[in-house]
Amino acid sequence: MINKIIELRKQNLNSFEISNKLNISKQAVDLILLDFYFKNVRKHKVNDVKVKEALCKFHENPEISLKSVSKLCNCTSAALGNLFKRCGIYLSHKSNRISYTFKLNDLKNMIDCFNNGMSLKEIGKLYNTQGCVISKFLKKHNFNLNRKTVNESFFDVIDTEAKAY
Repeated sequence: MINKIIELRKQNLNSFEISNKLNISKQAVDLILLDFYFKNVRKHKVNDVKVKEALCKFHENPEISLKSVSKLCNCTSAALGNLFKRCGIYLSHKSNRISYTFKLNDLKNMIDCFNNGMSLKEIGKLYNTQGCVISKFLKKHNFNLNRKTVNESFFDVIDTEAKAY
């Protein structure tokens, strides 16, 4: 069974797809892929026992965040997420499925805040989300996030050495 799982992973299937194809638990597939990765693919800096514990935490509680689990391994959430991705471990938990819906009034308020000098991160805090979510929302509604303005008539009169250069 292990060889079949490894063979399917080499065909670029993730753990979710492998578990469905072989009709076995995803947790079993995840642990086999993780073991294979630690033993055969590369030398690792993180403690494999701690990573297995983190993976089990995900299976126990799909609501848990990658950031909180990464603290078990003494690594960043990005490092742990990348490790799982390289192993072919498919993570699907609530934080990946959150979708934000804003009202038209929110759009107007966000634009006003942005035009008044607030950063996207600050606006995101007002709406309990991240700045990148605000950015995507504003871009989706064709709002230009470029604050830089160009003085079109700056070079009409060359009256300084700097303009001449």
